[in-house]
Amino acid sequence: MFRLGRWPDFFAGAQFSRDPEALNQYFRQMVPDTGPFDAKVTTDAVSALFNRVRGGSATNMTSKGAV
Repeated sequence: MFRLGRWPDFFAGAQFSRDPEALNQYFRQMVPDTGPFDAKVTTDAVSALFNRVRGGSATNMTSKGAV
């Protein structure tokens, strides 16, 4: 579990609910790794987009912050 521990063991002091419905909703929001990650392809694509729209700002998700 990202930030909470290694399933099914939570980190000591983790305050996330162990309620089955809370866990159900949490797991529904997870994004699986569906293939290999190529940082060059991704950064080239983002760079091309910013060049096309003449700038911008990027916000990333902490679990996928390699870009």
